[in-house]
Amino acid sequence: MKRLSYSEEQEYLVAAIMHLAVYERYWARSPSEMAKELSLDETRLERVLQGFKGLFRESTHTGSTAYALQARYALREQGAPVTARPLSETTTAMLLTFVMQAAAEERRLAVAEKSGNAAKVAALISAIAAIAAAVIAYFASAT
Repeated sequence: MKRLSYSEEQEYLVAAIMHLAVYERYWARSPSEMAKELSLDETRLERVLQGFKGLFRESTHTGSTAYALQARYALREQGAPVTARPLSETTTAMLLTFVMQAAAEERRLAVAEKSGNAAKVAALISAIAAIAAAVIAYFASAT
């Protein structure tokens, strides 16, 4: 599977994190139910949930595939069943900040790469122009 981009999937990541962080009835949700409640494309949502394993945990204990936030699962009491207690505002904000910063960094790197490529092209054109000028000057002085 192609590595997903935080910047391209930012909207779906934010929606899924918010939903899974504060939903009190369930600690994990199926992609179809989440997509229906959030008015998102189910296929794309499932790809995002599967593609960001550091954020989302896949569970099949109910017989169907459901996803939870890794942070919510990790903060459960050891040995206790997973409860539907929402994440704290601080933890939720930390997850959202991480996604937003990762997306911003990807966009910054893309701009820098494009700028770097433009500089390389400009340098190549300058080098060709300098060589052409030298060749013209050589033949002009030889005649």
